[in-house]
Amino acid sequence: KISNINFIYFPLHYQPEASTSPLGAYYASQELVCELISSTMPVNTFLVVKEHPRASKCPNVRNIDFYKRILKCRNTLLLDKSANPKELISLSVATATITGTTALESIFFLKPVLMFGSRIFENAPGVYKITDSKSLRDAIKNIFFTKNRLSKLSVIKYFSNLDKYVFNYVNNEE
Repeated sequence: KISNINFIYFPLHYQPEASTSPLGAYYASQELVCELISSTMPVNTFLVVKEHPRASKCPNVRNIDFYKRILKCRNTLLLDKSANPKELISLSVATATITGTTALESIFFLKPVLMFGSRIFENAPGVYKITDSKSLRDAIKNIFFTKNRLSKLSVIKYFSNLDKYVFNYVNNEE
């Protein structure tokens, strides 16, 4: 049962999409991200990978070798796209994303985030910007062993300050 284990939640990104390339830069390969996290996380921790809800709309992007490579990673579980993302965030110790909105959802759940790319919220409280193996090791160490906790107040302050530098945008092209 997933509620009985320590895990990092990594929802796969839809591809091709800007959230992985170009925003993920060197980390556009989701298999690579899984391998890096798996090799760095504590032994008693799992990496829970969930398929993207729209993955079947682009069937030629992921083949069986993609999933085999992910499942070769130590302590990795692959979940179906129907798994509840909010429940997974809530139950996780931390989440991981290249640049996806899972980061925002995690911040609001006061969960730490491993972010492998660049996005406007990369400097939010609890977000660890991963640029190399050292930054990943440091983030994992801080999340699992230092146990610094996010506070609702720090999140509110961050987004209140960020609000001064963003503007409303509506996309009517749909």
